Parts: sequence; C-alpha cells; structure tokens
Amino acid sequence: MAKHEKNNKKNYKKDENFYYGSTFALQNLPCDFVIDTIHHLPRGEKTNIYKIGATEGTIKFAYETQKGLVRLSNSTGMIEEENIMGRFLKLKPKDYPKFFEKNGFIFAIKKDEYQSLNEESIQQLIARLKLCVELMGEITNNNKSYKNILSNALALFSADPIDVKLEGEKIYSSATHPLYDAIYNNTRMTNDDYKRRLQNSNYDYEIKDSIFGTYIFDSEECSNYIEDCNDAWLKRLVITYVNKNNEYSKDEKYIIDTLFHYYYDFLPKASADTELDDKLKDGILAFAKLMVKEEIDHNIKGVHASYDTDKMQPKWNVDDLFTAMYMSLFYLRANNYIYKQCPHCGTYFIVSRTTSKKIYCTDRCRRNANAKAFRRKHQIA
Repeated sequence: MAKHEKNNKKNYKKDENFYYGSTFALQNLPCDFVIDTIHHLPRGEKTNIYKIGATEGTIKFAYETQKGLVRLSNSTGMIEEENIMGRFLKLKPKDYPKFFEKNGFIFAIKKDEYQSLNEESIQQLIARLKLCVELMGEITNNNKSYKNILSNALALFSADPIDVKLEGEKIYSSATHPLYDAIYNNTRMTNDDYKRRLQNSNYDYEIKDSIFGTYIFDSEECSNYIEDCNDAWLKRLVITYVNKNNEYSKDEKYIIDTLFHYYYDFLPKASADTELDDKLKDGILAFAKLMVKEEIDHNIKGVHASYDTDKMQPKWNVDDLFTAMYMSLFYLRANNYIYKQCPHCGTYFIVSRTTSKKIYCTDRCRRNANAKAFRRKHQIA
C-alpha cells in the first residue's frame, strides 16, 4: 500500500464492465494493425493500404480528472499509461501500428477479419479534435487572443465533414454546423427592405442588430460590396446579415451579427493596435463556446447513463475510444485545467491553471530540451 501511495497510483475495482472510483470507463478490443503495400510498377509507384482487425482480449480505460483518459492493467487495475488522448493527438501515420495495438482502434471493428482503413480520415479526426482542445484552452485563458479564438472557431464552423469508412462502410460522421450551410446558401437578397430599395435607390437598410440595437446600412454601399467582394463566404455573410429573419434563432442571429461586424466593420479599418470592442469580444466568445458545445455534444451523443441499484451509484456506458476522448473533454473543468502542448515532443497534456508554469509534459522532456538548448548554445559559441 505504501508503494502505491508513493507512486500516486490508483487501483480501479472492476465490477460488471465498470470501474468504480472513475468518472467513466471503457473496455476495448485489442487491435492488429498491418500495412499492405501494392507495387504498381517495378521501382515505381506504390500504394500503402492500412488494415485493422480486432483480436481476442480486453483493454481497459478509465478517466481521472488530472490525468485524463488512462489505460489500466488487466491484472491489477493500476494505471499503465496516462493521457491517452494527448498521445492520440500527436499521432503520425507511422505511429498508427504501435498506438492501435496498445489501445485498440478508436471505433468498434470486426473480430478476426481485416478491414481496410483510409489513413487520411484519422489525420482529419486528429486535426479536428486538436482544434477543439486548443479552443477550449483559449476561451478560458486569462490573456485571450480573440484573433486566435475566432480563427479556431471558424475552422470548426467551416470544416468539411469527415466520414470514416471501413471497407467502404461508413462507421462515423463528424459534427456539422447548419448555420454555416445556411449562410453559404444565402446567395441573393430577398427581404422586404431590398424590395423597397429597388423602388428607391436612396433607401437604407434599417436592421435589427443583437449587438448594437439598430444598424443603418447604406443600401448602395451594401450592393457595391456584394458585387465587388471576391470572397464568396464573406459576400454571403453580408447577404445573410441583411436578409436574416425569424428562421434564425436568437443565438444564430447573435453569431451572424458578430461575424458581420468583425469582418465588415472592424477588420478592414483595424490597425495593429486597434482595440476590439467589448461587445464584439463577447460575441466572439459566445460563437466559440457554441462551436465547442456542438463538437462535444455530437461526439458524445451515443453515451448513455444507467444506475446500478446494487452499488447505488451511476455509471456511464461509453461505446468506443473516440467517444471516450470527447467524454474526457466533457468532464474537463476548463476553468481549472487546460491542455498544453509540450514544446519538445508535441504531446498535449493536462495542467492545472494554478500551476500553468509547467512547460514540458514530463521531466524527461524537460531534461532533453535543456540538453538540446545547451548543445545549441555551445555549438554557436
């Protein structure tokens, strides 16, 4: 017992597919990962085909607040490896075999049968999850960069859908953000103000605005912008702003108004030291928070709760490893903990905001980084 306390390791008790003492838990199947290489011409073009298949056995995971998603020992219930999501976020295709064989595949797969996998879809999932992790950290950062927050939120907002297929069968689809499609499909002016403007060229649009109350938009200026703008999405954002009606919710109108004022009013006139209006800051934060919510909600929608009457406590049923990663974000207290990226090895790791001076994920990375800096300094000298 003393040894366990010294190493700060926790033992998870297994009972009916649930590990008491954890927030949630998961059992996964081991995975065999192989690469088939097809040579099209001698010494010429070749194609790598990634194949996966589940095998017999069990890999156990649990969630711990300050360690994230952890892999457990089958024999002892002790933590074998911490921060599984952080390791997933730094994966490159060459790392797939080792990661998946240790942790199983991120989605449910067939046993005793190889299925081909599209390599690109995994990298797309990693990039999208990474955006969500970084955005959560930026939103709760005391020194906010609203430019970075908006950039990452827009990247999620406008991201192409990701479909993961095994042998051509779709097993996962990423979140979609319907408001983006609604804006992009808004290609022409249709509201009553526009009809009045056709009858009177001096007519200005008087628009109900969730940020500034009422916004007077010169109709000729609006028409010129729409005709001259080379960015299709910005053009349609302006059209949507003028067109917006009761088909949009209050929150959607707030986002439309925020994006319009940032890109139309603020950005073209801003210099390097121009301060962003507090109302626009609030709007950007609301937009970013909605993107995080929609991403997490989509990816945990398969999770369901049940209540154990024998133990008189709740348990969550998590279907796969990818869902478990988003569940770890769901439970992350972003005001108290954040994910930081290690500058030496690139791993994302959890730190408390009260000890956010921690730079490296492990002491080993810290020592290696210091040694590298020392060698570089003396080579220059």
